[in-house]
Amino acid sequence: MRVYSGDRFVDSRAALLQISLAGPDQQVQDVFTADKFADVVIRPDATPSLGPRLRQPKSGSLVLGYTGSQVFNTSGATKDENEPNHCGIPGGASHWFAYIAPAPGRLFLNTDGSTFDTVLAVYTGTGTTYASLIPVACDDNSGANGLTSALNFQASSGVIYYIVVDGVNGATGIVHLNYRLLIPMILSQPAKTNSFRFRVSATPSVDFTIQRSSDLRNWMSLLTTNSPSGVFDFLDETTWTWGSLFYRTTQAP
Repeated sequence: MRVYSGDRFVDSRAALLQISLAGPDQQVQDVFTADKFADVVIRPDATPSLGPRLRQPKSGSLVLGYTGSQVFNTSGATKDENEPNHCGIPGGASHWFAYIAPAPGRLFLNTDGSTFDTVLAVYTGTGTTYASLIPVACDDNSGANGLTSALNFQASSGVIYYIVVDGVNGATGIVHLNYRLLIPMILSQPAKTNSFRFRVSATPSVDFTIQRSSDLRNWMSLLTTNSPSGVFDFLDETTWTWGSLFYRTTQAP
């Protein structure tokens, strides 16, 4: 920021602005990415009186949620001496993010909306060095415009995943890091009287569609909705006098 007084001016120190939005209502979170892996790593600190505990990073922070976006600028970011080439692509301006899945499910990540050619990679590991990282998934150009990145993998609950976004050949710019965890959907508690009802268990606050078929070939969409808790009780009051009805749910990543 520059402040003027007549012909004179003074510049403030450089500031880092990041925007973290979670959930379909786009709630703002106090979450940050960091330029260095060492600033986001979560490691146990042994304390005689308290026992092992997780150390919260100073620069980065830990994300625990089903869906959200992180918007940040990688200008000025660098690459550590021992940092690998993510996905085998020469980079040079990486930013790191730590994530824990609240439940087992398929985690979808992309950088759609970013302003430059990105590389996206995911690691796990219990150490604090690059040598201790275990690759999980990576991508270079599978995003919506052929330059952004997109990947997905089966995530386990309670595991810390280290997500890194870099620029091809050190490119920098504005990153949109989007994540969505989809848990397996379950239909339960079926009951039939004059109507048919059942319970859907799905990812909290993420849209899903209920479909019906009489032959398992042709499906009709009945309802698209979501539930903040992930639990939704559905009632079909259709009058059906012959044959069988089949139901299924679908959810887009």
